[in-house]
Amino acid sequence: MRLVYRIIKENRIILLAGLSMWVFVLAATFLSILLQGPPEQGNNLPPVHLPWSQIFMHNAGLAILYIILGNLTFGSLAFLLMLYNIYIVSYAIYYTYMHTGSIGFSIAIIFTHGILEIAAMLLCFLLSTTSLRWAMNKIYKKTIFSINSVETKAGLVVCMMLLYLVASVIESYLSPIVPAKFLGLEIVQ
Repeated sequence: MRLVYRIIKENRIILLAGLSMWVFVLAATFLSILLQGPPEQGNNLPPVHLPWSQIFMHNAGLAILYIILGNLTFGSLAFLLMLYNIYIVSYAIYYTYMHTGSIGFSIAIIFTHGILEIAAMLLCFLLSTTSLRWAMNKIYKKTIFSINSVETKAGLVVCMMLLYLVASVIESYLSPIVPAKFLGLEIVQ
């Protein structure tokens, strides 16, 4: 627990930047949903069950690619990929609302597992900006951003993968059930 607190404290600027992007875009999505009229269609979006291993491998593979590409581009691609991920989640919430007419269902289908995935994406963002933080420190010839040790980075990768693993199990087994019960829908196998 002390390690997690230390990592958050040392990297609070990067983590707060990523978190603030998430909060801003998701708040704008919910405001957009609340400001428009009810959708014309309703209850025609049955949840689909996917194997947790498939979800995990997809998320883990993308995270590794995200970290590599982010560091190769000195964080610029990391920032764009974070915005793209936020856009996809925002669109998924909006799309779900437009097809079900239920804000509760839209939130439940995403956030039963999404909180853990967002935390993992923030760790991924932190790891993918290492070269940017290193370059900024070299350019200004002082420590502006903390550079994590190899051991800390390994711990962050393990923590990120564990978050993705738990999120994939929840996404596979719980995310389809909770919203389906909420609207009385059948799960598509």
